[in-house]
Amino acid sequence: MKNEMKVTQSNNFHKSLIKGQGGFLAVDFLFSMIIAALVSMMLFAMASTYTVIEIAQYIAFSSARAHASAHINYQEQQKLARAQFAKLTADPVLGPLFRNGWFELTLEDVRSGKSADQNDFEADYPKSTGAPIPQVGVRLQLNAKLLKMRLGPLGSSDDGNGNGFTTKITGFLIREPTWEECWDQMKLDPRYESILRLDSRYGGIAGPGKARGYLAMEDNGC
Repeated sequence: MKNEMKVTQSNNFHKSLIKGQGGFLAVDFLFSMIIAALVSMMLFAMASTYTVIEIAQYIAFSSARAHASAHINYQEQQKLARAQFAKLTADPVLGPLFRNGWFELTLEDVRSGKSADQNDFEADYPKSTGAPIPQVGVRLQLNAKLLKMRLGPLGSSDDGNGNGFTTKITGFLIREPTWEECWDQMKLDPRYESILRLDSRYGGIAGPGKARGYLAMEDNGC
């Protein structure tokens, strides 16, 4: 009889535990705090990445501006672009942003146009028909390692391909002609026809059997 009473009391006790709701609020609170912390981490990572992207865009512009200035030859212009990039990424204020393991910024390429043995970025960034702006300048690559996170119950932000979160940042500015390019152009004879041959858009404004017209022409600095 006593054993039967103990079994009955034990069963009633376990049933009361199953039906009891005590502690559920604590579980909900802990779950909500974990989700809030993970979402806060995501927002912090995104805000930091957007800030660094703006700084990287400034570095791209500044490097492209150094490359655009006239010099003896285009090789020296490219040296100026690379030197400016190295200077800014070594700056005591800007440099640590790319040396803390969260972000990595590299100078991918400097292209000076179709002068000499150089090419441009037109194949990568097609310009509209008749656009006068040449696609020359610098291109950087930014790797946002901060965005690669494991977020517990929310999963991982990595897609598993190992490429990470990378983007290309470009700075296009019309490059001023170099001393060598200007000198070579001045030696051509007849000079007027040689100028028209610089761009296919100029070929239709004058010539045998064609009426002389007008066309906007960029000042090439020579």
